[in-house]
Amino acid sequence: MPDLATAAVSGIGLVIIIAGKLTLGRSFGLMPANRGIVCRGIYRTLRHPIYAGYIVTHAAFLVAHPSAWNLAVLVVSDSALMIRAMYEERTLARDPEYAEYMTRVPWRVAPGVF
Repeated sequence: MPDLATAAVSGIGLVIIIAGKLTLGRSFGLMPANRGIVCRGIYRTLRHPIYAGYIVTHAAFLVAHPSAWNLAVLVVSDSALMIRAMYEERTLARDPEYAEYMTRVPWRVAPGVF
């Protein structure tokens, strides 16, 4: 795949990451905690758009630089992201408002996939 195409896909992933972080605002944190339910912007479609953006950029990187090592590293790191998402949701689902949000927005990182 041409470098321009993989750079464009990576740029799309970066835009998703930035949109997610800007939408979260002060609700963004490194440790899972209920800092208020955010369900506007990109969070109307995905519960974890920042992680989705990471996966998009990782996929573009892998296409641009295919190797068994890169594949292994990205599978491990992206699996860790999904595990983190599940732990975050365990914490957040204690809030009835978030539990209801999970039913309205069924997709964690990709509509129709996960």
